[in-house]
Amino acid sequence: MIRSLMQVGEHPRRPSDLLAALQCQMTVLQQIDSVVNVDATGVFRSVMLQQTQLQDCHSNETITSNYSKWYLEVVLRRMSLGHILYSPHLSALIPNPECVHAFSPDQYTDARELRSLVQLLGPHGVKVMSERFIWHVASQVTELNKLVNEHRKDLLEARTSFDKPDKMKDLVLRLSLDSKDKKTHVPVTGPMESVLQRVTIIGEILSFRNLLLDSLHDVLLERLPFLLASVHNIYDTSADQEKMRLSEMCAAVGLVSDVDFALVSAMRRQKPTSLSADDHYTTSCLLLVFIALALPRLILSPSASSNVALHAFQNNAQCLPTAVASLVSALFCLHERCDAAERMKEFLALASSGILRASEEMNDPEVLKSFQPVYFIIEELVKRSPYLSFDLLESCFPYNLIRSAYQSCCRQDSAKVGV
Repeated sequence: MIRSLMQVGEHPRRPSDLLAALQCQMTVLQQIDSVVNVDATGVFRSVMLQQTQLQDCHSNETITSNYSKWYLEVVLRRMSLGHILYSPHLSALIPNPECVHAFSPDQYTDARELRSLVQLLGPHGVKVMSERFIWHVASQVTELNKLVNEHRKDLLEARTSFDKPDKMKDLVLRLSLDSKDKKTHVPVTGPMESVLQRVTIIGEILSFRNLLLDSLHDVLLERLPFLLASVHNIYDTSADQEKMRLSEMCAAVGLVSDVDFALVSAMRRQKPTSLSADDHYTTSCLLLVFIALALPRLILSPSASSNVALHAFQNNAQCLPTAVASLVSALFCLHERCDAAERMKEFLALASSGILRASEEMNDPEVLKSFQPVYFIIEELVKRSPYLSFDLLESCFPYNLIRSAYQSCCRQDSAKVGV
């Protein structure tokens, strides 16, 4: 019955529609229960509890498995291709107006739909879906580490030479050169573009996962406000070492913490056993160096244009700060060296110097405008990271550039709409 209600054509039914249909079915069963001596309510409750798992008692797919698969393989995959954009202002995934869409993503990802999805899946179903998302994030981190190891020597030099412009220019050139496939001689995306692409995918997955957790939190806040207040009090008054033990409880109520402990666990499981702790730590540090050096390459993307009203870019670069902030917190929590703040400051210094150096080399005012998305990303990173502040940003990156970039983008948007 549930499977027939869920699937409508090529795509699953909207969560709000499915929830309404199930509520109608429940009403009918309750009326039957009053006439026939059958515990219809208990049967319905048992069936719905099975739907929070990946398989039911007959090894069939459930609501949780179907929606998890569809959001991951359809919605997020199209998002990685730039067909779907994440809008922080709307707190939803929206269609890219430049692409053709078989469905409207905002009809599946706005606040109403995600709250309906949460009510269908329950906290356990949301946890199952979130774990699938996080597993893919950890897989992307593994691929990023492979890229770091391929360019380890250059990254080690760059980490200690960021105050040497000539040296950095040569290193960035080596890291950004496009390669060619030896068999087909077709140009292959350079390592910096690969890093940006994978980090953006991580940010897209985490951004959607956070939307889902926020919806879970909103539903529980409406239904169990006193329980939720107790969880918040326990978490806020706990020491940092105790918060990891509370991670399961926090995830069950949709509480997003500074450190993504689910990501920490996933990366720990995927860590190569042959890799020593020191080598793994160095690789994580060099990964941040790689991302910082790659940020100026965003200006070369033809889809880096921004929409101030939606706070979105055509290539979803607005997801990069979420990815970087989450990776730094999770990676250095995994290494247990208590230096996430230092590594984040190092990242900001490298990224700022690289962006300013690249902008100084450009004399064309029109080309300089292409740096505006990178300025926005730097500002958003400071907002999202608990280890950074705007005072620290001002010490290494002039905020006037960010302010001017916002003014320029607002003027461009106003000119487009004829205001």
